[in-house]
Amino acid sequence: KDGATTLRPGSFTSSIDAAKSLVPEGYGITLDWLPGVWAKAEVGRHAARSKTLPIALCIAALRARAALGPAPAASHTDMTEKGT
Repeated sequence: KDGATTLRPGSFTSSIDAAKSLVPEGYGITLDWLPGVWAKAEVGRHAARSKTLPIALCIAALRARAALGPAPAASHTDMTEKGT
């Protein structure tokens, strides 16, 4: 397709590696689990529990990101008409 790259979202809820990509830079991760029973993830001071590690890690990582506040707005090209 004329050089366009297709991007697909990671499997954040089924892959620990994909869920780890959501962890904010510089945050520590602690994982604890009893397979098939429960899983707990801590990202910094943000914790979450679930049935699986990827889901628990995803939740804790998103809580940590939310605590950071809104991301800086992306810059946009000035779309105004010239000369007005």
